[in-house]
Amino acid sequence: PSVLALRRQVDLEQESRDRALRATLEGRSGRGDPSGGVRLPAMLVGLTEAVRERGDEESGDPGVAARRRVALLRLLDLAVLDGRSLGYEPAAALLGDRVYVLLPTAGSGSVSTGVLLDHLLDRARHSLHRSFVAVGSPTAGALSALLTARRDIDAALDHLREQRADPGAYRTEELRPELVLRRLVGVVRGAAELRTGIAERLRAHDAEHATDYCATLLTYLRHFGDVSAASGELHIHQNTLRLRLRRAEELFGVSLADPTRRLLLTLELTALEGPHMQG
Repeated sequence: PSVLALRRQVDLEQESRDRALRATLEGRSGRGDPSGGVRLPAMLVGLTEAVRERGDEESGDPGVAARRRVALLRLLDLAVLDGRSLGYEPAAALLGDRVYVLLPTAGSGSVSTGVLLDHLLDRARHSLHRSFVAVGSPTAGALSALLTARRDIDAALDHLREQRADPGAYRTEELRPELVLRRLVGVVRGAAELRTGIAERLRAHDAEHATDYCATLLTYLRHFGDVSAASGELHIHQNTLRLRLRRAEELFGVSLADPTRRLLLTLELTALEGPHMQG
C-alpha cells in the first residue's frame, strides 16, 4: 500500500481509539465490550492549564476562552504525536477544560510515562507558550479501575488548581492523602446527619455579630494548636487568639482538648469553605 494509504489507516485507528476513550469517560461505552473499546491495561493522564493567579480562570472574555480552547486542542494533538513517537499507541479526548490521554502498557522499547509527560509538558510550554499541570494514575487493568482513575485525576486537578500548584507532572498516589480528605469533606458537606452542627452555629454567629470564630478555630486547628503560628497567620496577638478560643468553648461548647471533637470540628469547618452544605 502507498504511504498515503498507510497514513490514512493510522489516522483512522487513532480516531477509533479517541472515540472509544471519550465514550468510556462519558459513560457511553459499548455494552458488548467489557473494556469499553479502550486498550487496557493502561495509565490515564489528565492535563489542564496551570492557574497561577486568582482570576486567571474566571475571565468572561470570549476571546480568552477561545484561545484557551485552541491551546487545549493543540495540546491534545501534541499528546498524541508525542505518545506515538515515543513508543505508545495513545488515545486522547478533550472534555471540558481537560485533556485526557490513555497510555496503554507499551513494549520494552518505549520510554517511561514519566519521561513522556516531562517531554510533553516541555514541548507545550515552548510551542504553545502556556504551562500545564498533568496528573497520572496507576495502571488500570479494568474499566472500573479506569473510571476510578478518572475520578481521582479530576479531584487531584481540582486540588492542584485550588492550591495554585506549580506546572508539572503529578501522580494521584502522591496526592492520596489530599484526595482522601477531599472525599471525606465532600461527604460531610453533603450529609447533615454526619455533622454535629457546631460549624453552622459558628458561621451564623460570625455573620450576625461580625466575629471571626470560624477562621480563628480552623487556623488554630490546622496549626495543630500552635498559638504562635496560628496568631501569626491571622495577624492577631497571641492573647487575642487565646481569648477567642476560650470564648468559643464557653459560647458553643467547643472542646479543643478532645481529639475526636477536634477532628470533627476540623472537617465541618473545612466543609464550610466549599460549596453550600446540604441540610
